[in-house]
Amino acid sequence: MITHVADLRLHTVSLDGVRQFYNGLLGLPIASESEGEIRFRVTPFTTLAFAEAYEPVAPAHFAFEVPWSTFSDVIAYL
Repeated sequence: MITHVADLRLHTVSLDGVRQFYNGLLGLPIASESEGEIRFRVTPFTTLAFAEAYEPVAPAHFAFEVPWSTFSDVIAYL
């Protein structure tokens, strides 16, 4: 039985942009960083990694679950 997602790895053309959004705006701590990859700690058991790509990357969809009572505040913040 799957209990959680341990790691999700995506590609990006801008590690700086990813860092600004996930660390700067969302506040996710950086678990590790190298010249071509950045990894964020989403939960104690889950990391989100981005590897740099040198050609256009297809869009990806992410869903974040937030309490309904704070939905408007989260939308305004983002």
